[in-house]
Amino acid sequence: MTFHHNFYNQCGSRLPFTRNSNFHIYNCYYYGSTGTNMQIDNTAYAFIEGCHFENTNKTFTTSGGTIKLYNNIVDSTSSVTGSSIYYAERTEHVTNTCKADKVTDYSSFDTDKNLFYYDDTNNISKVDLMLKPDEVKTYIPTVAGAGLLATIDYSKNHTEKNDSYVDTKETATYSFSSAAPTEAGIYYTVLDNSSPQVPTAESALTDSTIVRIDGDNIIVTDTNKDATTAGYYIFDSTKKFTSGTHTYSLSITLEGVGSSWYFLRFLDADGNDSLCVGTSKGTKHIGYTLDIANITDTSKEIDIANTAFATRTTYNFKLIVNYDTNTATLSVGDNSVQIDNFTVQITGLKFFTAKAATDRSFTVSKISIE
Repeated sequence: MTFHHNFYNQCGSRLPFTRNSNFHIYNCYYYGSTGTNMQIDNTAYAFIEGCHFENTNKTFTTSGGTIKLYNNIVDSTSSVTGSSIYYAERTEHVTNTCKADKVTDYSSFDTDKNLFYYDDTNNISKVDLMLKPDEVKTYIPTVAGAGLLATIDYSKNHTEKNDSYVDTKETATYSFSSAAPTEAGIYYTVLDNSSPQVPTAESALTDSTIVRIDGDNIIVTDTNKDATTAGYYIFDSTKKFTSGTHTYSLSITLEGVGSSWYFLRFLDADGNDSLCVGTSKGTKHIGYTLDIANITDTSKEIDIANTAFATRTTYNFKLIVNYDTNTATLSVGDNSVQIDNFTVQITGLKFFTAKAATDRSFTVSKISIE
C-alpha cells in the first residue's frame, strides 16, 4: 500500500498501524501526533521517504516489523521504540520477513522493480511527484485536508523532472459540496465512504426513505452503517436574528442511542456546526459542545444532565439566546445550563446520524422560533 501527500494534523495514533504488509510512505507531513504515531508490527515493512515529522510523540515504533527511512526530516523531539529501524540510503537492501501472499519474498521490495514502481536506472521511486523533504511542511497543507481542492503541481518534481513519464501532466482536481445549504427550506445530505453528495432539497423528499416530511414532523430513518445522513432545516430571513432575545424549541424522539453522538446541531451564520447537543463522548451523559472541530477533546464537552438519552423517548429541547448580552440558556427537559460569551447567530438546525450503528433513526417535531 502507498500513502503519499497526506497531512496528519494533531492526530492520535495508527498513522498507520500495520501487520503483515508492505507500505511505501512518501511526502507526508506529520504534525503533533499525541499517541503512537506510526507502528509497524508483526513482519510488516515500511519504506518511508521524503516525509517531515514535527512534534510527533513516539514517531516510530516496531514490534517484529521493519522500517527503512530515507531522506526524511525528523525533528529532535522524535522518539523511537523497538529495533529494526534503519536510516538507510535509497539503494540499500533492508531485509524483512514479510511475505504478504505467504509465498513471495518481499524483502527489500522497494528496490525490486518486479515488486515495486522502482526505477533501477536512476535508483528512485517512479512516482509523479517527489518533493524535497524541506518543502513538505509548507506545500502539503495547501493540497491535502478535508474540504480542500486537491490541486497538485507536478512541475515541482525535483527527482524525475527530465523523465518522459512526468514531462506532461494534467492537474487533478476533485471537489464536492457537503456544506449546509443557504436557502431556506428542509434538505438532507448523505455522506458515504466515497462520494459526499450535494444537499437534496425538500421537493425531492416525497419518496425518500432517509429523510421525509410527515405533517409537522421531520422523520430521519437511517439504518445504513456505511453512511452518515445530515438533515437540515434552514431558517428564512425573518427567523435570523442579531439582536433581542429569541427562543428556539423542538422535540426529538430517538429510536436508539447506541453510543456517544451529537445528533442536534445549531448552525452559525456560515452554515457551520456550532452548538452541538447529544450524548457526550467523555461521559455519555446528556451534554453539549461548542467546538465540534475538536470533538475528540472531551474537556470541551459540558454535561447538561448526568443521565444518558434513552431509546424511544421524546426529549424537549429549548435554546434561549440573548443576542444583546451574548448569553444563552440551553435546556433538555428540566435540566438547563447557561452559556456565556455566546456569539453565534443561529441560522438553522442540523440533524446528524452516524456511521457504524443501525439505531440512529429519530423524529423531529414541534419546531418553533419565538
